[in-house]
Amino acid sequence: MRAAVCLLAAAASALLSGCLAVTPPRVEMTETTPAWPTAVPAPVARNGAIFQAAHYRPLFEDHRARLVGDTLLVSIVERVSAAQSSKSSIGKTGKITGGIAALHRETALWRRWWLAVWLVLVTHPLLDAMTVYGTQLALPF
Repeated sequence: MRAAVCLLAAAASALLSGCLAVTPPRVEMTETTPAWPTAVPAPVARNGAIFQAAHYRPLFEDHRARLVGDTLLVSIVERVSAAQSSKSSIGKTGKITGGIAALHRETALWRRWWLAVWLVLVTHPLLDAMTVYGTQLALPF
């Protein structure tokens, strides 16, 4: 019993360690170097003037990046349009004509047709009542 538990634990650890062996595929990308800001030069000795060009920051600025270290947002917009059209046509014509005018001339043929139609109309409900998948007219009985 103890050997079976040890064997089961060894099999479980072997199966679970198989997940660690799977490495994700390497995505090939070119190496880029970050753009480090340049070092700010040491401040020059004040010459007594109010305006110092090395330390100039205006009182009002817009959101445009001007100085080293400002954050840039690069938006890449891609617009793709595609069109596909297809046209096909097919035609078929046919004509068939018929009539029962000839049946009026032959009385024997006319009576046979009416007998066939009458038999279909009478026997159809009777046959449906006798089948389990039909109209089930006599279902409660």
